[in-house]
Order: sequence, then structure tokens, then C-alpha cells
Amino acid sequence: SKGVMTSEMPDLVDYNRAEAQAILAELGVNLYIKTEEHNDIPYGTVIATEPEAGVTVSSGEVVTLYVAVEEVQRTRFVPHVVGMQVEEAKRLISNTGLRSKVVMTANEQPVGTVIWQNHGAGAELAVGAQVELHVSAGPQ
Repeated sequence: SKGVMTSEMPDLVDYNRAEAQAILAELGVNLYIKTEEHNDIPYGTVIATEPEAGVTVSSGEVVTLYVAVEEVQRTRFVPHVVGMQVEEAKRLISNTGLRSKVVMTANEQPVGTVIWQNHGAGAELAVGAQVELHVSAGPQ
């Protein structure tokens, strides 16, 4: 054994994760990876290190790589479903990542036609939010 080796922490910002890992493996440090969501930085790109570049690190020390991952979309846009048949409207809303609740309402429109939705087309809702659909039960 050569004992504890020390090195200067290299500047790994903008390297891809695999390249940075290979460089750090040569230094004998222990690697910890944290991810951060970004849409403007390519997936897998190192955005920071801890300790930062230029600091002396010892073999066995923990180095943290902060790596960019794609931002998860947490909202969805409500589709326009008024005038559609209820099953088609429910399928479209579900495929968007939202839930639907059907309320049958007396109306002159053909039975099963969506006559109103509580969130207008284009409204931005959290994934899994509910869109209330008022559906024609026919004239009463």
C-alpha cells in the first residue's frame, strides 16, 4: 500500500458523467452522485462538484458529482373535450395524465356528449388533477 494519496480536484464541470467518474476513479476517491433537474443542460452533464476544482482531495475521501437530468414535467394542459362523446373525452384526458369525473346533466345535446368542462382547454393542472365533465343525459 502507498498510503493516502492526495491530488488536486480537477475541474469536471461540463464533462459527461462517465468521463468524470473515470477521472475520479484514478484519484482513488469515493464517488457520490446527486442529480438536479435541468432542461437547458444536456442529460448526464456534470454541473458542479463538491469539493470544487483546485481543492486538495485524499484517496478514500468522498467527492460529490452534481449531474444534470431531464426536468420532470409536473403539470399538464387540459385538452378541449366539449362536443366529444364521453368515452373519447375520458380517454383523451387520461392520456394527458389527468383524471376525469363525469356528471350527468339534463340537456338537449345527444346523450353522452360532453357539454361543459370545469377547466377550460389549455388550463395548466398538476399531473393527476381532476377535470369535471358535464355530460348530456338527454332532455328530461
